[in-house]
Amino acid sequence: MKYPVYNHHNSLHATASRPLMRLEHVSKIYSPGTAQQYRALQDISLEIGRGEFVGIVGTSGSGKSTLLRILSCEEPPTEGTYYLKERPMSAPQPRHTCKIAVIPQYCAFFENLPVWENMAASLKTQHIPPAQRRKRTFALLDRVGLTSCAEHTPRQLSGGQRQRVAIAQALIQQPEVLLADEPTSALDPENRESIFRLLQQVHAAGVTVVMITHDMSIAERACRLVRIQQGHICEDRTLPVSA
Repeated sequence: MKYPVYNHHNSLHATASRPLMRLEHVSKIYSPGTAQQYRALQDISLEIGRGEFVGIVGTSGSGKSTLLRILSCEEPPTEGTYYLKERPMSAPQPRHTCKIAVIPQYCAFFENLPVWENMAASLKTQHIPPAQRRKRTFALLDRVGLTSCAEHTPRQLSGGQRQRVAIAQALIQQPEVLLADEPTSALDPENRESIFRLLQQVHAAGVTVVMITHDMSIAERACRLVRIQQGHICEDRTLPVSA
């Protein structure tokens, strides 16, 4: 089956002349040259502009999580180039070019530490005074509606609460880009809606959001939908404003 190619010349979403993130003919091959060789992405060209909310949808094994790891600079492409603010990137790569925060599908916490200390831990290397770390942490916990759980340990939280903490923990670095890997998976409908609403609020505050999901009903509520199938982009379209 042939797939349409979306690139910076003919993309349905050729953004501004200087997009925030740009992939040019990117492919990702695992175990190249061996009997286990696997091509996870094939000739992906994609632009993401500053301030977009993009839902990337695909079934298991479609390549969407591989794409997220390249966008986050956790893995380099095997072929092609990834540009961040028009600077070619390679992994491992310090994220000083653009502040990127990732919400992993399975967020690891220090299970014996209170929630607020889990969040504040990432600020210690920045030489931020303890009082300021605590103030920033509690402000974010209030933003995600979990101030009352600040002294709880992660194991005392529900699945939806843990996901809210994961979002707050990502936002504590004040990122320009938030990459979310299956942020609503394994949640009941009420918590799924709550988490998506929170991502909408983050986007409304000016953060570029890229959300990976297998759930089309969630992806279609972003501002733009990119669908991946067998390592190819097979759909890329703007969506109506979600309520």
